[in-house]
Amino acid sequence: MTQTAQLILVLGMHRSGTSAWARALRVLGADLGARLLPPLPCNPKGFFEDADVYACNKELLRLLGASWSHWPPPPALEQRRLAGGEAGAAALALLREKCAADAPVGLKDPRLSLLMPFWRPVLAAAGLRPHCLICLRSPQSVAASLARRDALGAEHSQALWVAHTLGALTGSAGLPRMLADYDALLRAPQTALERLSLFLNRPVDAAERAAFCNDFLD
Repeated sequence: MTQTAQLILVLGMHRSGTSAWARALRVLGADLGARLLPPLPCNPKGFFEDADVYACNKELLRLLGASWSHWPPPPALEQRRLAGGEAGAAALALLREKCAADAPVGLKDPRLSLLMPFWRPVLAAAGLRPHCLICLRSPQSVAASLARRDALGAEHSQALWVAHTLGALTGSAGLPRMLADYDALLRAPQTALERLSLFLNRPVDAAERAAFCNDFLD
């Protein structure tokens, strides 16, 4: 019997459908948090990112002298050292707070893909073995979206795609994980949700599925 997910991490590059896949977790009964980032014109239906986790990850990248758009990504050794100090203790307390309820929790922030060397020991200290969704979209489509949103060049965007995608893959090694194709979700959402249900070992809520497929997806 597949282990039932209690914590789900949504990993992957920005503009790769991470928001849509995070929203899909509600169809499986996951709690995405009470304090979500507000929608913006670039993502009018919402990011579905916990504001506290987002702030934590931004601060971690600042401490590492980086940001989500910085190349190259922060070294794993420096991240593990950071996890052993005050930053790791604060992240552990935050994680325990977010996962205190009985409902499964979904956490989404593309920055997690760059910071998994920090978060893996913190997750272990919390006794958590998360399921990971690794969101994929073609690097060309991501680059086109980032050119519109952030005026990033194609070479820079595709380098970031590599960093986030490899970070998600290497950072989730040994954990239950599923490749989550954004285009496949748009083409056949019900099929994608059934696959997600099997992966997380959680039933689909029919009303939430209808709202997701008919109202959320565009």
